[in-house]
Amino acid sequence: MQRTRIVVLLAILAIIYGLSWLGVFDRWFLTYWWTDILMHIAGAFFMALLISSYYSNEFSKLSQPFRMFALLGMIVLVGVLWEFHEYILNHSALVPGLSHSLNYSVNLQGDVTDTMKDLSMDMLGGILAGLLTFARNWGTKS
Repeated sequence: MQRTRIVVLLAILAIIYGLSWLGVFDRWFLTYWWTDILMHIAGAFFMALLISSYYSNEFSKLSQPFRMFALLGMIVLVGVLWEFHEYILNHSALVPGLSHSLNYSVNLQGDVTDTMKDLSMDMLGGILAGLLTFARNWGTKS
């Protein structure tokens, strides 16, 4: 059961990653201002579910508040690593080549305000997943 859940969550995360690139090619991020917000919330939500499933034995040993804190810390780490991923891609040959091919300026990494918004949306997705996990485990031995 746990292995199946992990595979399904990995597949969902791969779909979200693919959709984010489709969004770059189809200019969703320019056309629909909320696309980036939705992608960060969804990505963090499913990443948090993946982390809580993968580390379920370890998390079961923790108190619920500390479990939520640990999960949120891991999600923030993943979010920061994602921002580094955007920065590296933005400064590699890939993004300038995409900009030329797509005939518009592709910019994966915005300014500091955009980065803080992205990290805030990552935290929101992590909190929502943590609350879902908490509600699902309500009444069970912690």
